[in-house]
Amino acid sequence: IMNHEAPYENNKYPDLVTLAHETTHGIHAYLRNHFSKTSKTKKKTNGFYVLNNQAVMVEEPSIRKCQVAPYVPQSLRGERYRLYILGQQAWDDTALYIWDEWNAYLNGGAAGVELVQNGLWKLGRRDAVAGVIEFVVYALATAQAVQELDPEYFRSNLQFREFLAWNLKRSMQVFKIGSQIPEFKWEKQEKF
Repeated sequence: IMNHEAPYENNKYPDLVTLAHETTHGIHAYLRNHFSKTSKTKKKTNGFYVLNNQAVMVEEPSIRKCQVAPYVPQSLRGERYRLYILGQQAWDDTALYIWDEWNAYLNGGAAGVELVQNGLWKLGRRDAVAGVIEFVVYALATAQAVQELDPEYFRSNLQFREFLAWNLKRSMQVFKIGSQIPEFKWEKQEKF
């Protein structure tokens, strides 16, 4: 992730999960700002860095971020719901902002898992994968809102649907491994 840090960024966080998360946001912004203008349709496009020198570009649907909230079941409105789904109103014209956060939590969780697997984790207990599983719900709610409120986009945009499926699978793999790591194990995330 750090090898792809946006040229204008210089992130320094001692917590490497947060460093991966925040640096991912910078990469997304760089992709969004520099490559959406080259899309064939000239529509607003979001970029997502998915590790291993790869990124995915997805056109924005014609819904607002605030329209996703009703699609999140009451029982699955986790700790991050208020901040990211109800809050962050400056991003209301960008529904895939939710996916930006989802992918940043996923990359941060993947970085934490990799550090533990390589014997490099030194930060003690951390909720490194809780955000991953919480944002799986919000990513699906986004897709449901798009399917109902922008059905033509949902039906015709294969990239949207395939990235959703692929990133859901990646999320569940990272969560499955990470949730078994003692330093990342939390009763709340298991209950969620």
